[in-house]
Amino acid sequence: MLAGQPVAFRAMMGMLFGQSRAQMDEVLVERGSSIDGVPLKEAALERHNLLVFGIVKGGEPTPGTVALRGGRYLLFNPSENARIEEGDVLILFGRAENLKRLKLELEESTLS
Repeated sequence: MLAGQPVAFRAMMGMLFGQSRAQMDEVLVERGSSIDGVPLKEAALERHNLLVFGIVKGGEPTPGTVALRGGRYLLFNPSENARIEEGDVLILFGRAENLKRLKLELEESTLS
């Protein structure tokens, strides 16, 4: 790989060419979960060694976002100040065991 390529690009290329055990997955943010209503930096997803590629949100697209069907849009490469809200779908990249651990943690936080 060339020096200076973004980390996300290198990670994606590694995944596509079988040089990585990482995968992409999505996580629906449920009402009352530990990350509902907090900025991305406070969600601390890096402690699970996960990279956030984007957040699918409801509503009208804003400048710098990608319009999707069904009144939704993709916020690609969100800033650490992007607020996570109920109904958002986080597009995550990481190892399967880390994704599973996050999903279990969020499920438990929603139930309590």
